[in-house]
Order: sequence, then C-alpha cells, then structure tokens
Amino acid sequence: HLYAPVFGGPESALSSILVPGLGQYKVQKKKGPYFLITAAAYGLVGTGIAKKIQSNNTYSDYLAASTPNEIASLKDAYQTQKRTGTALLAGGAVVWLADVAWVLLQGMRNKNAYQDIRKSTSLRWARPEQGIGLALQYQF
Repeated sequence: HLYAPVFGGPESALSSILVPGLGQYKVQKKKGPYFLITAAAYGLVGTGIAKKIQSNNTYSDYLAASTPNEIASLKDAYQTQKRTGTALLAGGAVVWLADVAWVLLQGMRNKNAYQDIRKSTSLRWARPEQGIGLALQYQF
C-alpha cells in the first residue's frame, strides 16, 4: 500500500495489539510520546497482576490464621487487594483496547484519504493547442 510509508493504515492496529502506542506512532504525522501509552497499559496490567498474586498470598495467610483479629485483618486485606487488582487490570484493558480501536479508525481514515487523493488525479493527453504531451490533472 502506498499510504503506509507516510501514514499507516488499519493494519497498524496489529502493532498496537502487541505494543500499545506503536500503532499510533505509525498512523500519526506528528510523532508524540506514544511510549506513555505503552507504559500506562503495561504498567496497569502488570500492577494488576501483581496485586492479584498478592491477594492470593494474603488469602492463603487468611486461611491459616487462627486469631479472630488476624482473620478479620487478613480478610479485609485480601478483599482490598483483589478489588484493586481487578480495577488495575480493567484500567489497563481499557487503555489498551482504546488504543487499538483509535489506531484502527485513524488507519481507515488514512487509507480513505489516500484513496480519495488517488481517485482525484488523472493523466490524460494534452489538447493539441497546448502542444503534444501528457497533462496531470488534480481534482479537489
């Protein structure tokens, strides 16, 4: 595709599936700090996974607890860690999926813009009064 070297098309969304933010880098003319999207998505998902692991460990401690205060404390800690982990994972998923969707839409716009430009140009024979040759015509 001829539009790909300048602005990426909808296939750039595949890049964002693997590395969030990379697809935005491909479809935008102005190159911004897209690594922040990568850091946000990976950071939220990674921290969410860590909190889920922590909540599983706290749950094991809760099951082994023997005093009522310890049981109540560990139960509250486990539930808080579990909710936090779920919220962080959901936030990471939202950032990641929003990036993929935005790149897909922007890539389709880029592809349509390229096709519109391509359709609006034509090459034809020049009129005899203009001399012999070819004329390139642009339609806007």
